[in-house]
Amino acid sequence: IPVLVTLKLPLFEGFTLGVGVGPYLSIPVGLKGKLDGEDGDFDFKAVNFGAAFDVNAGYKVGPGNIVLDIRYMLDFTKTQGEIDGESVDIFTRRGFEFGLGYEIPLNF
Repeated sequence: IPVLVTLKLPLFEGFTLGVGVGPYLSIPVGLKGKLDGEDGDFDFKAVNFGAAFDVNAGYKVGPGNIVLDIRYMLDFTKTQGEIDGESVDIFTRRGFEFGLGYEIPLNF
């Protein structure tokens, strides 16, 4: 669940470039499985908190924009889990996300 503050700059007719930053909350939803090299079932338990950095480009089409989005996510907390009843730290997530979509602005 990201909450980003984005600054959008119009570059030319119908085209915008934006940058954003903000916190996010990651909530696992019932993931179970096996970890490499580990015996027993692994169950994600931790809610992660981190920061997101975003660069996006939009092109005006109809009432909204076609948007290409590139985002870097950085966890501040380790992903924790449970293996056979024991709580363990597994990893700290860092990664890129790519998105393509259509956004319709809401003007209040």
